[in-house]
Amino acid sequence: SLLYLSYRQSGSGVLLAVLPVMVLLIVALHYYFLQQEANLAMQGAAERAAALAEKHLLELKASEQRFHGAFTHAAIGMALVDFDGRLLQANPALRSLLGLAEGNALPLHFQDVLASADRDALDARLRAGPPAAAGAAGSFQLELRCRHADGHLVWVLAHGGQFTEPQAGAPCLILQLLDISARRQAEAGLHRLAFH
Repeated sequence: SLLYLSYRQSGSGVLLAVLPVMVLLIVALHYYFLQQEANLAMQGAAERAAALAEKHLLELKASEQRFHGAFTHAAIGMALVDFDGRLLQANPALRSLLGLAEGNALPLHFQDVLASADRDALDARLRAGPPAAAGAAGSFQLELRCRHADGHLVWVLAHGGQFTEPQAGAPCLILQLLDISARRQAEAGLHRLAFH
């Protein structure tokens, strides 16, 4: 309205002077609104990324709790062992299998609970280290003799697989140990019957 009144009073000279200023004002407003939209979009993307990261963290924590629950309450002996043989953690079933009381300290190395004749077999597997490629098979199975706290030998079927401890980040082995002493005694009895 002001532009029209100025045009009516002063003529087209006012239009030539004011029109570029108005175009600049409209362009500046256009870019301002575009910048506001971009800021809102970035803020929304950042909020979505934060929500996604929080959801991922909660899922990871739940998964870790499930693993530790399964590890602790498993019916078979389980242990986390690094590739030097150091015993990182053992569940109650393994302590029971080896006759180790809950309050007693664990042996420093898993090889310390093995019969000396079986240490080399496990050492060879540990020296192989973690698989180089992510898709490489990192599991093995061995029959080993473990020494019970009272001195007798316990035959176990040991299944080892690679595991990455979330806190440590370094790969280690998770050993699952199943007591097969009764089976080995039965096999020895059948062998004795067959040949004597």
